Formats: sequence, C-alpha cells, structure tokens
Amino acid sequence: MPSSTTANHGAAPAPKPNQVVVLITTGTPFGASRAIPRRGSVEGSGVTITTGVPASSGLLSPKPFQYIRHGLHPPDRKATRWRPSATSTSVGEPSGAVPEMQPATAARYRCGAGTGVDANVSPVRIGVIGGTGPAGQAVAVQLAGIGEEVVVGSRSHERAEGIVAELQDRWTGRGLPLLPGDNAAAAEADVVVVATPWEGVLSTVGPLKEALAGKLVISMVNALTRWGQMIPLTVPTGSVTAALALALPAARVTGAFHHLPAEQWADLDHPIDADVLVCAERRADAREVVALCDRLPGLRGVDAGGLGSALAIEALTPLLIGVNIRYKAHTAIRLSGLPEKEGQGGH
Repeated sequence: MPSSTTANHGAAPAPKPNQVVVLITTGTPFGASRAIPRRGSVEGSGVTITTGVPASSGLLSPKPFQYIRHGLHPPDRKATRWRPSATSTSVGEPSGAVPEMQPATAARYRCGAGTGVDANVSPVRIGVIGGTGPAGQAVAVQLAGIGEEVVVGSRSHERAEGIVAELQDRWTGRGLPLLPGDNAAAAEADVVVVATPWEGVLSTVGPLKEALAGKLVISMVNALTRWGQMIPLTVPTGSVTAALALALPAARVTGAFHHLPAEQWADLDHPIDADVLVCAERRADAREVVALCDRLPGLRGVDAGGLGSALAIEALTPLLIGVNIRYKAHTAIRLSGLPEKEGQGGH
C-alpha cells in the first residue's frame, strides 16, 4: 500500500504468511468504537480486523475505507489493464492467468428473448456451494422448482441433509429434486452456484479449484457490513466475483442473483418480479446464465457486461437493503425499455 495512504489512515499491520488483513478506518473519532457485527466469523476465517482513526479526524460523516491485502500491492491505479500474479490466493488479489478485466459497457446488454438461446433445455445437475444459508436455500428451491436437479452443498453433510428435509417438508407435493451433500459434492455438478458468506468464499472454493475447472460458476456473493447503515466492502479487484475469477482461472466465472431478497425469493408460491443483472467476461457464458434466469418464475436475465460491472452490481445490494429497511418493503430491480422475455407481459 502506498505510504501516503497509510499515513492518512493509520499504520496497517504487516500481514503474516497466508493472512489477510482488513484495515477499516473512518473520518470520525467515533468510528473506532463501531464494531462489525460479524467480526467473530471474519476472524474465524483467518482474517485479521484492525480499526483505526486518522490523527486529523474532524466532525465528518463516517467514510469507511476497506483494504484487503495478501503480501502484494494492489495494481497500479494509473494502469487501464493489469495482469495478475500467479501466486496470491486472498480475496481481492490475483491468482493465475485470466482474461484481462474489460470496462463495463452500458449499451452492451441482451435479454432472454434476444439471446437465441433455447430455454427448453434438458435438466442438468446444479450444485450450490453454501446452499444451507438463506440465499443458497432460495436459489436451490427455485432451480429445483423448474426441474433442475440441485445438490445443496454445505461444510457439513449432516446440515445439508437437515436443510433438504426442511425444504422438502415445506414444499410437500412438488417433488423438488434436491440432494444433500458437502461443498465438494456440489462442486462436482455440471453448473455451480456460489452462495457462501464473503468472508470464507475463497477458502471454500480454493480446495475445489480442480473440480470447478471448465465449469460455469455463478457467484451471488456480496461483500457488505453494517457501519451505521449497510455499506459495501471493497477489494482491490473491485468485486467478489472478480476475485473468484482470479482464484479460479480455469472456471467460467459469472455473477448473478445478487439483488434478490432471500426470504421472499425462497417462496415458490409468490415469484419475485425482477431483473437479474448478469456479468461475465465471455458473452457465451452470459447468454447461458441469462437463459437460466429467464426460465425462473418472474425473473428476466439481463447481460450487464464484463466482470468489471460486478463492482457496481455488488455495491448496489446494501443500498437496496437500506431501502427495504426504511420502507419496510421488499424491493427488486426492474429495468425499463428492454424487450420482455417470452411469455412475459409488460410491467
């Protein structure tokens, strides 16, 4: 990290081998006492949290600064493109050779009706890594509801069995093709969705790198925390999706499903009317995920560009959470002016 930045925000502790350091500073003297609710779980995953306050603090609104590093400096901010090192494996730092990040292009989109992808495809087995959490359960039941065989993955096979039993009991009579398994079993599926908490995402998928090679991997992970209100956490790659792409260079990493409220999306009787913003470096991968989204009740997939778009997509999630809290609502994103998917009317 440049010395000027360190001087302005307090000294960052030198990272130990295989240790990720998160430095959170704020422009208010009251910031140091504002604890992160998930501190225990973050530190439990091998991440060290340090909270500091600049010496020249004024009566300013909190402006958190998140910095996650692993032995290497972030890429030169003046460079428009950069290539990763082949050694680092932490969140936000590169690992292996992957396509260069491309700037997002607002005009580059495709919706279900215009992709040319046949939505009437044969069922495939889809694995959900972290499938026992709220988001994982929601995506699992939705995919099973359209006939896909879904492996609900977890660190504990026993927990996965319990969650699958609960979901089957809740939706008795639907015959949902849900299978319990650990995360390794989920990674053996044809398509894999990553739904783990952000703190442990790389330590979870790292050992599964070989199993995920060549497969379509869909990240729905958001890095966020509460700092007076819900805020996004930033990493040098810009997003968790980009970090996953760097950690899994042989996988076809995409991003989707970031903005869907888990509790409401898990209700098969009341589909959410929403657009799903999909980002991917390869347009063929984006079209495949868009087609999958179009098959889910109430949803429409929208090609939002390359993985550079994931920064804005993921950062929007805490904003939507804040709106839901203030209005006691369950909001979803719907873009106007785009063609509707087949069988879907106007809104």
